[in-house]
Amino acid sequence: MATLIIIHEFGHFFFAKVFGVGVQVFSVGFGRRLFGVVYGGTDYRLSLLPFGGYVMMEGADPFQDGGGGDSEPDSPTSFLNKPVWQRLIIVAAGPIFNLLLPVVVFTGLYMGGEPDVAAVVGEVQLGSPGSTAGLQVGDRVVKVGDREVLFWTDIYDALGVGAPGQTMPFEVERGGERLTLSVVLPQDMIISEGYGFPHQLGLQSDWANNIIGVDDPSSPAGRAGLKTNDRIAAVDGAPVGTWVALLDALEGKTGPVKLSVDRLNADGDQESLSLTLTPDPTWTPRDVGVVDPNSNPYGLGPANLFINQVVEGGAAAEAGILPGDHLVGINGRALGSWNEVVARIGDAQQGEGDALSASAISVTLVREGGVRQLTVVPRVVEDTDALGRYRKRAMLGIATTPGTTVQPFTEARRYSFPEAVKQATRETWAVSVLVVEQVGKLLTGEAAPEKSLGGPIQIFRDAGQAAEEGLFAWARRLGLLSVSLGIVNFLPVPVLDGGQILFYLVEAVRGRPLSVAIRERAQQIGVLVLVALMFMVFIFDINRLISG
Repeated sequence: MATLIIIHEFGHFFFAKVFGVGVQVFSVGFGRRLFGVVYGGTDYRLSLLPFGGYVMMEGADPFQDGGGGDSEPDSPTSFLNKPVWQRLIIVAAGPIFNLLLPVVVFTGLYMGGEPDVAAVVGEVQLGSPGSTAGLQVGDRVVKVGDREVLFWTDIYDALGVGAPGQTMPFEVERGGERLTLSVVLPQDMIISEGYGFPHQLGLQSDWANNIIGVDDPSSPAGRAGLKTNDRIAAVDGAPVGTWVALLDALEGKTGPVKLSVDRLNADGDQESLSLTLTPDPTWTPRDVGVVDPNSNPYGLGPANLFINQVVEGGAAAEAGILPGDHLVGINGRALGSWNEVVARIGDAQQGEGDALSASAISVTLVREGGVRQLTVVPRVVEDTDALGRYRKRAMLGIATTPGTTVQPFTEARRYSFPEAVKQATRETWAVSVLVVEQVGKLLTGEAAPEKSLGGPIQIFRDAGQAAEEGLFAWARRLGLLSVSLGIVNFLPVPVLDGGQILFYLVEAVRGRPLSVAIRERAQQIGVLVLVALMFMVFIFDINRLISG
């Protein structure tokens, strides 16, 4: 956070020097001076309260544009004696520098070899455009349209030049061969800011990992002692990290197989077990009425299709769905992943907004080896998305086990300097647009403040988590925070830079500044709003800290 404050205040400082304004103090933090150094007439200091910073210029108080400082009224180095356009630039330079910092940071990341997800397909949803075109799990995408592809994010760029209904060739590597497949972009395909989204084609980079479920105690897996949410770490000593790798390792086995299994006990501690899985040619999976893409002769399933939690009093609970149930179909359509469960429930939605409703769905599941068919009417509820934006959607009131996917294919990505600058500028713009939209939704009540706003406590927590993930994650988080700080400071609220910019724009139009009384009253209101906002955000941070 200190880095962002220093960059912000340096923007003010730099242009104040350019235009000949005397700078008396450059402070990180507010309140009493802790320590610092005086150089060139400026006191560079660290102050007691680390919740911001300021630059004190001759003729301008750091908190209010009403004069002050030690300069004479007619001093040529006084801030207020400078032309209004120079004052506008000086004030705007702080948030502008915050918006420029991410370009520099992201450029460094793109040039430095930031790990990125390779363009290897981890999931293809059944019946999706990707599935219809013939894409398979494990395909490495090397070209989309006329664009070369190395990483998953390249697919976003390549789809961004497409259009709904267009047929786009996907060139993939599969088993040492190159294939060209024709994918028809759906009519409701969303293309935003030059990006298309692979999940709209039913494609994901996440793979089902090695956490499994068991739905039949009489199956080979059940008799081996395996339980739902066990993690199979190795087969006959060979490590496996994904569901596909697990099935590949078991394929063709005719005798007993040694499994290395990790299991959480009742206290939440991990235990390592060695179990023996013995194939049984006399056992076959139950007929579930659909072609289960995960069916195998061992009675194993990916854990992300097993119910881990059922909300009490929810639609699923009232229909009789229980924790441990294995979902295999909805409305006669097979399920291959949790994403497909979400998609099938979404298909039951009718209308939108306040008129949104949901029709009944038929759920096929396996419980203790028996097949059950249940009718469930999803309930329309209002919640928030990952950005804290309010939404209404149909829900069953169920959840799968968290952490059941993995991205096993990551590679270092390096750009040339010109391409890195281009990508960094594009990403900064996209993030800025997103932040502006989010601020707008907060102001109009379309987003939840408690989910969207974070103060110093949350920022420090995020920074700490990012630091644990490594330098690249920390730098990216720094860039994203800098965008937010820059845009928020442009808000036309007195005591923020945006409020000062508004005052000077009014002065430029009127030919004279607003009266001191108006500016003082606006500053007082601005301070009250800012203090109330800081208190509210502090409460949000504490609640998040308590709830974990």
